[in-house]
Amino acid sequence: MSAFTKAVFDRLAGDTTLTDLLTTYFGQPAIFTVIPIPENAELPYIVTEGNISEIPFDTKVSAGREVFRDVRCYTEATGSSVEVELIAERVRTLFHQHALAIEGFENAFLCHANSIMVAPGEDGAYGRIVTIRFITMEES
Repeated sequence: MSAFTKAVFDRLAGDTTLTDLLTTYFGQPAIFTVIPIPENAELPYIVTEGNISEIPFDTKVSAGREVFRDVRCYTEATGSSVEVELIAERVRTLFHQHALAIEGFENAFLCHANSIMVAPGEDGAYGRIVTIRFITMEES
């Protein structure tokens, strides 16, 4: 797991308000950082694997990155989307306007939760995507 993925995972898994809304997988919160997820994983769970975009954010005197990552939230399709929306809102709260320290980076990433969108769910599941924008500037 990369330092960036680890920091995102740790932020999610370290919040008991969020983890109380998820199932567990082998004693850990059901937060997966690789695809495909295990077939025996039970809903509700979160999937966040890899960046969807990484753009240089450099100036004449500094180097930086702008990174976008999706955090996908899934729950059982019960006839109400309240549960999946609670999970997605909590994910948004955890990252919006939060400085995320990442091992190997001089400065923290400043996070912005850009949006919550409906995700295509698997059969019998509801999904939401929280797209998070991370920006860091490193001193030269």
